[in-house]
Amino acid sequence: MTQTAQQLRYTPQEVGQALNLSRASVYRLIREGKLKALQYGKRCKVTIDADSLQQFTRRAVSDG
Repeated sequence: MTQTAQQLRYTPQEVGQALNLSRASVYRLIREGKLKALQYGKRCKVTIDADSLQQFTRRAVSDG
């Protein structure tokens, strides 16, 4: 990977696969404010940047 972590973006499905969660669970985490995401476009495309994902996993591990 040549991109920096700040440039990477993931779909809710990709995050779910990485964390072994359903896509619905990822959307729930976003709604609850536990995972930051960007929403844009008419179809409300949602992406999660790598920094937000990393922060979420750190909190999840420390809360543990």
